[in-house]
Amino acid sequence: MADRSTRIFLVLALALATVALTFVSIVKRPSAAGPDASGIASGAASGVASRDASLDHRPDAAGQIAENPAAAAVDVEGDMLRQRPQGAGVAPKMIAAENAGDVRRMLRPAVEKLKSGDGAGALALALPLADAGDADALHLVGYLHETGLSGAVNPGLAEAFYERAAAAGAAEAKIAYGSFLLAQNRTPADAVRAAAAFREAAAEGEPHAIAKLGALYMEGVGVTRDPIVGASLLEKAASQDDPDALFYLGMAHVTGEGRAADPETARRLLSRAVKAGHVEAAYNLALLHRSDALGPPDAAFAAKLMRAAADAGYAPAMTAMGLYAHRGEAEGAAADWFEKASEAGDLQGRFLLAVALAEGDGRSKDEGEAQRLARDVAGHPGVSDQLAENVGRFLARLAVASGPASESTPSVDPPVDQAANAGETPAAVAQMSVAPAPRLRASALRD
Repeated sequence: MADRSTRIFLVLALALATVALTFVSIVKRPSAAGPDASGIASGAASGVASRDASLDHRPDAAGQIAENPAAAAVDVEGDMLRQRPQGAGVAPKMIAAENAGDVRRMLRPAVEKLKSGDGAGALALALPLADAGDADALHLVGYLHETGLSGAVNPGLAEAFYERAAAAGAAEAKIAYGSFLLAQNRTPADAVRAAAAFREAAAEGEPHAIAKLGALYMEGVGVTRDPIVGASLLEKAASQDDPDALFYLGMAHVTGEGRAADPETARRLLSRAVKAGHVEAAYNLALLHRSDALGPPDAAFAAKLMRAAADAGYAPAMTAMGLYAHRGEAEGAAADWFEKASEAGDLQGRFLLAVALAEGDGRSKDEGEAQRLARDVAGHPGVSDQLAENVGRFLARLAVASGPASESTPSVDPPVDQAANAGETPAAVAQMSVAPAPRLRASALRD
């Protein structure tokens, strides 16, 4: 019988590998694409989704990311990926303007205050303009309150200013308002309002709004789910190089939802999104290269992409890097990566950190802290059924002082058919990519 450490790490690898195997089966799944939808940017009917409209919004989900020369770089077909996570909120484009002439004269002092790190000063200068009904100032004030750059996070004030900015007619403000509503994730009605805001901005030809609306149709969030309509919208926005559109359309060609499953087309689209700095695209492209969907797996290139996503602050990629490091496929200590992922909000990373602490693997052995972390994962509202089951087994095993599990204690060993059904031996499965499989993640709707 394998020792306790081997048994626990094997069950974790097997459980997560099951998800990775699902990814491999998805990218190979044939699917017929339906006809293109036309005239849907402003005319598609809205409605409450027939399935649960809640979003998988995670604080670590970076979505499209901003450029930062200090961040890690990865060569992707000749281009350098430089990325860092974007903060909460959708910032007005004026903040990123390199030319002061691009910023409206009246708002320029407020923007310069914000760029200097004085958010409270920016708020004081922008408020009078916002009170006078200036759409850009309203957007800026909403952003300051949402992010806490004003001095404190205030969702109520953020929503009020975003709503007024959207009503003032600026497409950029409508996107910010819709994104805020999705991020709050309170009720299905918020998602319907977000879809309406995106639709209004999309009708003005704003590519990012078209991408947002397309993603909602792919997910069935705030609208009746329709992948064909969603993919058509995404194609329209992708033709204008919108990073979210490239990402979601690439994933549609992975899953075969709305368009035919085509791994090579998915690779091209995801690569374009990565070049634009889309961190989730880098994560999912890494998984695509680790699978055999494109031919022989390219683990080295996949590791570079995954490392870039992890260095950008994307927590699921940190967890993946920890698993790669545990197998000797990446630099660094596995426990260090798991700790980073846990701090960034990834539940799988937190669970794996608990395992490392329980075994003294890369950390001083601390079963008490391991139990605390595992219980935190088990009680989290966002925990998946599979992860909750694994945590339950782990906690049950910790409750046994030593020796093999008794008949009354759930075993930490995985069900045999998890590997057998996939045509793999447990040892083979344990060597596969065990990072979470890609899917159409609503977190990319965030910004």
